[in-house]
Parts: sequence; structure tokens; C-alpha cells
Amino acid sequence: MDMFEKTTLRRTHCRRRCIYQALHVALLIYFFMYLRSSRQIPEDSSQMNYLHSSSQKGTKGASIRRRIMYCGLPAVVASKAMASTARGRDQTEPKEQISSIKKDFILGLTSGAGVSITKQIVLYPFDTVRTRLQVNTSRRELFRSLYNTGIVPPLLTRTPASAFFFACKDVFESQFRAAGIAPSTATTLAVLLGQFPKWLIRAPAERLKTRSQAANGGLSGEIEELQDAIAEPKLLFDGYFSNVAYAFPHDAVKFVTYDALKRSVLTSMLPTPIASVIEGAIAGVLSELVTSPLDVTRTRVMSKKAGVFQDYSDRPTELFNNVRRVYSEEGMETLFAGITPKLIRALIGGALQFATLELVKSETIKALK
Repeated sequence: MDMFEKTTLRRTHCRRRCIYQALHVALLIYFFMYLRSSRQIPEDSSQMNYLHSSSQKGTKGASIRRRIMYCGLPAVVASKAMASTARGRDQTEPKEQISSIKKDFILGLTSGAGVSITKQIVLYPFDTVRTRLQVNTSRRELFRSLYNTGIVPPLLTRTPASAFFFACKDVFESQFRAAGIAPSTATTLAVLLGQFPKWLIRAPAERLKTRSQAANGGLSGEIEELQDAIAEPKLLFDGYFSNVAYAFPHDAVKFVTYDALKRSVLTSMLPTPIASVIEGAIAGVLSELVTSPLDVTRTRVMSKKAGVFQDYSDRPTELFNNVRRVYSEEGMETLFAGITPKLIRALIGGALQFATLELVKSETIKALK
């Protein structure tokens, strides 16, 4: 073995150790954030416990009785006043709940659309480079036509998909928290339920975009792919389960980490916009490190064509076999292919996402008042 081979082998081992260590650190940080978030009391838990606890209701009734008796009214009138108050509360609670659901849905729609448009315009070049690295594109073609690879279809489909995802997530999350579920668990469940409708909207354009980016086809390439898929519409959803399998842990890690960081000392030390940027960037980088192997396999599932990546299946039972295949055939490094542009994209994307999210939500709340 000559000196060049020894140096290459040493660099490979060093790179592999760095990947393992970064992955372990990312997983440890995520579990710490999850446990930290789980110990937090939901924002509305005190109100819900008050509404559903007979002892709390008795305390409320006693305080009403004392106030009325203090005003000189007889006990019978006090009891009737209590009963009337309880009936009025029971009648208004469903209306308030419906109003709260509508508000959460509108907030999710507006913030999701704003986040999607901002991220698509700013981060599309990083996404193109990441895709080309994952499908082994030559270095000469790596930075060619970064924007001219079909940004319009994903922009048109990701915006409603993101809006609908955030709307569903916010509604489910608020209802889960109101039911007394821990914040981290409520966020994880809400993210899971939001993924299925999101990818029904987004999957066809995501597949066309990925194949166009991999082949440097541009918008004309996407039109050709679309014409081929019209003959067999099922092909448009090739990669649906791979996308859900990647996006669910990715978004769950990101949102749980961000929620935990929002309750940390960092929020109280910095102005809200700056804190949102820093916390969002940390959450984005952590989620990319944890889910990179699933991202590589989903890219290959969506990019497969005659003679290329044909062994990769989108069946739910085969998703982890895809990861095992990449690891056994090409090594650990390939599972983290494109990690540099992905981390840069995650750093910028996480900051943009949560800063935009907080801004749009605050403006929407003002508009709804």
C-alpha cells in the first residue's frame, strides 16, 4: 500500500469517526430537548384542569357565593346565580373551542404559506446541490443552472402543502395540549398527522423537481417527466412513503427542539427576532444531522429510472432496507452525502423558517383582533 492509499484510508476513517460522533451528539441533544419539553406544563393545562375538576369548580362556586353573599343577597339567589353561571359557561365553551380551532387553522395557513415562499426562494440552490451530490452527479455539473431546474412547480405546490401542514399541525397540537398531553408528545403527534395530507399535495412536484435537479433538466425536463407520468399517474406518487418517513422525524426533531429552546434562558436574554433566528438555526441543523440517511434514500427512490436505483423501493416495509443497502454497498459516508450544503441550508432555513413563522403569526393575530 503506497503513501497515497494510506492517506486516503486515514482520511476516510477520520471522516467516518466525525460522522459517528456528530450523529451521537445530535441524538443526545435531541433526547435532552425532548425530555426538557416534556416536563413543561402545557400553556392551557391549568385552565383545562380547572374546567374538568370538580374540586376547582367547587372553589369557583364558593368564591361566587361569598361575593354574592357579601353584597347582601340571600343564599338561594346565590345558588341560582352559580347555576346560571355554570350553564352559561357550558354553552359558551363549544363556541369558544370552535373559534379557537378556526384561529389556529388560519394562523397555520398564513404562517405556513409565508415560510414556504421564503424558504423556496432563498434555499433552492442549496437544495439543487444537495440532490446532485446524493445521486452522484459529476463535480463539473454540480453548480450548473442552480435556479433553472424547475423552481416554479415546487413553489406552486409546496406553498399550499406547507400552509395545510401548518394549519393541521397547529390545530392538532392545541387540541392535544388542551387534553393534557405533554408538549413534546403533542408536537410529535401533530407533526405526524400533518405529514399525510401535506405529501398528498406535494409528492408529485417533489418527484419531478428531484429528477430534474439530478439530470440538470430544467423546467423543460420537468415537462417531459410530467408527460411521461400522465400515461401512468401512479409514478407521480413514487416516493410518497419515503418522503413521509423522512419528513416526520425531521420535522418532529425540529419543532420539539425549537419549543424546548423557546423555554430556555436564550429567549429571555435576546430580543425575540434574534432569539427565533438562533433557536431556529440550531433546530434545523440538529434535524438534518439526525435524518440525513433517510433523505439520501428518498432522493434515490424519487430519482430512479431505467438502470439507475432500481433496487430502491417505496414500500413502507422496505424503507429501512434502502438505508441498509446504501450502507452495505457504499459505506457510511454515502448516507451523509451532501451533508455540507444540507447543513448550510438547514442553518439558513431554520433561521428563516422560525423567524418568518413568528413574524407572520404575530401579524395575523393583530389582523384577527
